Amino acid sequence: MKMRRWLIVTALVAGAAACGGNDADYPKLLPMDQLMRPPAIPGHAADAIDSPDAVTANLEGRAAGLHHGPARPAGATDAELQARARALRERARALSTQSVDDGAATCTAGSPDCPETPAN
Repeated sequence: MKMRRWLIVTALVAGAAACGGNDADYPKLLPMDQLMRPPAIPGHAADAIDSPDAVTANLEGRAAGLHHGPARPAGATDAELQARARALRERARALSTQSVDDGAATCTAGSPDCPETPAN
């Protein structure tokens, strides 16, 4: 019986010690005046407060620049692109008529993929 009381007292003391005041385990709540304060305007939004029309015009200008940007690579003209397309079609037609013998690579004379070997 004495041992049983000893275990009960030990359990109660250990339980009371565990309930001790370490406040770091719980988050601190914000004070009500800080919670109810209106939101602060960030520094990068000052331009929009001073002149919203200027910001709107700037954004519309940037959007227009995105929509009307170059649709093809800079420097390529329609004539150059047409000539390149024609050369690719001719090469494809020539390659489609050739047969590959025993896995040996064949190429069209003068094509960049088939360098010519110098005569010995």
